[in-house]
Amino acid sequence: MSTVPEEPRTNTEFAMRFSTGRPVVLGVTEIPPNPQILHFVEASKDFEQLLQHPTVSAVSINGVSIDREAHRALEAAAAQLLRVRFLQVWNCSKFDLGLLTLFPGLEYLQLAHKNARNDTWAPLSKLSKLKGLFLVDATRLESLELCQHLGGELNTLSVLGARSLKMVAGIERVKESIRNLTLWGALEHPPRRRFGDLKVDAIGNLTQLRSLSLSGLEVDETELREVLRRVRQLEDLELDPWQFDMRVYARLRMIAPKVRCAALNASIAAGDAVLPVGKGTKIIKRSSANFEAEYGRVLANWDEATRAARELE
Repeated sequence: MSTVPEEPRTNTEFAMRFSTGRPVVLGVTEIPPNPQILHFVEASKDFEQLLQHPTVSAVSINGVSIDREAHRALEAAAAQLLRVRFLQVWNCSKFDLGLLTLFPGLEYLQLAHKNARNDTWAPLSKLSKLKGLFLVDATRLESLELCQHLGGELNTLSVLGARSLKMVAGIERVKESIRNLTLWGALEHPPRRRFGDLKVDAIGNLTQLRSLSLSGLEVDETELREVLRRVRQLEDLELDPWQFDMRVYARLRMIAPKVRCAALNASIAAGDAVLPVGKGTKIIKRSSANFEAEYGRVLANWDEATRAARELE
């Protein structure tokens, strides 16, 4: 996949009921509205129903306490769980990651809220086929050392709400396979606020990286420049458009001229408005009487920033 994945990270509602006939998004894949494929678990009794659906390959567990009854039901359905490729665990109490051993065929795993705040990630090592890991509201995560438990098949890692994330140390464990990386301090983009400093230098070791999204965390512009110089296969980049001065964005554009990135332009179109990039800029309404003059100044400032960047590079 060559683009920054949109659905699995821009909204915390990853699995919606499909009574309207719309597909459900789990991981990076759309699951068709077919109860023979996708099974929702909202109570312990729903686990037992897995026995009635031997073709299920996607399971969404939402707000269920994994008590003894749920444990027994899961173990009873062990044969069916072998074929499950997509698993979402949403704010479930008493969910032990050790239960993942019942899903050895998992390819995409999403853990949300309390289930994204674990003291140990070792059980992930049992998922040798895992291609995508999506953590939502991972507020306790300080580094990416959990990657030491991920196998060589992982190509997508998305971490949202990682307000405590300070470094990407550990990401080098999957440098041969990782293609898509999303690290957000908040749950939305662009964020309403940014959180602490994030050291991103180790991302430069990801030689196979195709898409990178950094949002809601303070990133050093020098480190970011070096990352872009080293990650030669990058195709898509997402940044907060108001974190740096416009000259920084212009310089990043000089370093990565072919990378698709909305923030590495003079402005971003937003319906009836234009959003100039750069710290401290203001929205320009197209309906404004001074629109042409104001937008002309934005373009002139971008041209000046580009000339300055060209001299530096």
